Amino acid sequence: MEALFLVLILLPLFGAFGAFFADKIAGGHNVRDMLVLVTGVAEFICMAVFAFQGRGAELYVPEICGMGLHFTLDGFRSVYGL
Repeated sequence: MEALFLVLILLPLFGAFGAFFADKIAGGHNVRDMLVLVTGVAEFICMAVFAFQGRGAELYVPEICGMGLHFTLDGFRSVYGL
């Protein structure tokens, strides 16, 4: 589940870069809009998996800026994220 939690965190970032470059390279707003829609739906599905499984998830990434990053998803956080 840690891999899915990492996807949940990084998917909007990759979707934003993809939408930016799709608009610049493809030149069509339809490609950009479809990519943004797919990213949003995928994010919602990942969040729904966490919200309805009933248990929390934690992700710790050490050695980022000397301290690390710690993400926690439990109870209210999953409902709020959904």
